[in-house]
Amino acid sequence: MRYNEQNLMPDEQILVTADIHRAIFFSPAILLGVAILHLILSLSHQAIAYLAWSTLLLAFAVGLHTAVTASTTRFALTDHRVIAHTGLIRRRSVDLPLTHIESIDVDQSIAGRRFDFGALTLVGPGGARYPFVALARPMELRQQIQAQIDSFPVRAGGPR
Repeated sequence: MRYNEQNLMPDEQILVTADIHRAIFFSPAILLGVAILHLILSLSHQAIAYLAWSTLLLAFAVGLHTAVTASTTRFALTDHRVIAHTGLIRRRSVDLPLTHIESIDVDQSIAGRRFDFGALTLVGPGGARYPFVALARPMELRQQIQAQIDSFPVRAGGPR
């Protein structure tokens, strides 16, 4: 059972889940390509061998970090709140009721718009910011969160 399913309240349902976009593997792939190029060049130039092996080690470390980040990050919208967590050793968890979300910001680069990934930031009480980077389909997720917030009845005496 995944983290999000384990932390549901009675009668609470997960409506939407979001994953980290595969674009986060772009940097490790580029590093691996550079390392392979250095390894090929080191066959004819022995002085490049140390650079080649260090670049390969760096590509492996960055790739491992990226894989762990992708596999340990969870984001879910339920009918009452947003549940998210990330991290293996240093864990960061967010459990934000929908009634406490003041705004939802989406930040996408040109590549993010082209490949449909970006950062989604939830702004909570007192301006507390909860950023989630490299999420797949952030605009769609924003619309779904907003629709769920709008479906809540307006409370007497103030805003939602």
